[in-house]
Amino acid sequence: MDRKPPLTTVIPTDSAEASDAAVGHPQAQTQPARSEHSAPRKMPEPFTFAPFAFGSCTIECTPTPAEQAAYSAHHRSCRSSEEFWDRATAADWMLDILGKRPDVRPVTLERELRTFALRCTEGLQGAASPRVQELLEAVRRRLSGSATLDDLSAAQAAAHPHVAQGGIQGLPRCMTYAAALLAAWHAAARDPGLAAHWTSEFAARHDAFIVLEQHAATWHWPEDRGEEWRESWRTAFFAKAHPEVEAAALADARRRQADLLRSILPKPFGVRVRGEVYFGEADG
Repeated sequence: MDRKPPLTTVIPTDSAEASDAAVGHPQAQTQPARSEHSAPRKMPEPFTFAPFAFGSCTIECTPTPAEQAAYSAHHRSCRSSEEFWDRATAADWMLDILGKRPDVRPVTLERELRTFALRCTEGLQGAASPRVQELLEAVRRRLSGSATLDDLSAAQAAAHPHVAQGGIQGLPRCMTYAAALLAAWHAAARDPGLAAHWTSEFAARHDAFIVLEQHAATWHWPEDRGEEWRESWRTAFFAKAHPEVEAAALADARRRQADLLRSILPKPFGVRVRGEVYFGEADG
């Protein structure tokens, strides 16, 4: 199950002189001068977050051994692509097999996949913000036939600096707003397959972050001595200490997305077409 190729590594900075905002990026702000009476700013050893690529706003999604085993077991148990689709418990599995069957596609591929991406953004925390709404409005206009692929690219380009910074600073901290921004940004991707894949991925992480945040709120952090920097990192360090909670939350989110994708695209196989067939204008 190949999700995406390796990308640029970003490691949260935990050194004594680093700013909370400096999350492995050379453009991060420098730490203000500390008073001679300030308490020492001691942070724990760094830990690696899923590598984030600034330009494409994507992360390296390497399946865990348990995820890979579940995918392989499901694949072996299915006698056809149709059965695989009908019984899949994760939307990314379904999108994966859809991408591997270029000879068998629904003729309304773009419409169905963009609709799925748009639906994945419903209910995201921060979805009502102007930046998110501008991106989603561009997708809605594309679905209605009043926007070109170039319009989508323009919307992405305008939002990219803000969205990328959210990915750099917010994702390592498990911030829901960062995941919501990224989900909305990818919904406007030119390629509808990538739009569906990455929007659902960041929407699933958003939902998992909510669960992690709820658990972290009452978590006893053994090393916590009341340092100010810990507040924005509490959820991330809870996730590191309890990976099984994040894994279960992601699985639940992807299961809901699988049901959603099937409701939008119930029978994607069996219609043979030559090449890709999108709705609307040929040039986008």
